[in-house]
Amino acid sequence: MNSLSIHSYSTLVGLAIWRWVAAIVSGVYHKSKAEIKQELTQIKKAQNDPREFAPIYNRYYNEIFIYISRRIDDHDTVADITSKTFANCLNSLHKFKFMGVPFSAWLYKIAINEVRQFFRQKSKFPRTVCLTEADFTELSQETIEESRYEHALEEVPKLLSQLNENELQCIELRFFEKKSFKEIGFMLGLTEVNAKVRTYRILKKLKNIATSS
Repeated sequence: MNSLSIHSYSTLVGLAIWRWVAAIVSGVYHKSKAEIKQELTQIKKAQNDPREFAPIYNRYYNEIFIYISRRIDDHDTVADITSKTFANCLNSLHKFKFMGVPFSAWLYKIAINEVRQFFRQKSKFPRTVCLTEADFTELSQETIEESRYEHALEEVPKLLSQLNENELQCIELRFFEKKSFKEIGFMLGLTEVNAKVRTYRILKKLKNIATSS
């Protein structure tokens, strides 16, 4: 079983970096119908000609790299897994069909599987969770009493350490990656309803742990 290492980006430098990350993320998750149509057109081109994959790679490389780096604290390993993610994406692109969720959800699903495979092979490699100030604030509001918010930097990591990998992944996708329940369901092989139920069940578990501690 992989040990869990939780990092807090509470310094000014860290916050600046993760605000930049948030800017990248927000630009990806909120697309207009025209942008979605344009992206699907590009995907269709790439399905017919692998050379057309470059714009997709350039569009999503940073986002996927950041997603993986928030789970694995080793730059070379992150770069390697990111490369594998895009290689697998290109090799299986002919299977892609629009299912009502952003293309990024399909790409994330590949990345999730690559990360899982890595930790299965490297059972002693620490599993990292990187939290920004905003992450702490939002998760604190969902799990601990308001009177204890000032201790969130101490309490939230302790709470997260009580979760198993599947539970932790669900919380990360919802609160740290800002994914919709429909996207989470797609990535984890659940229905949208089951993704929502699972997330609220985990939050209830965290609240109970926080209350009893």
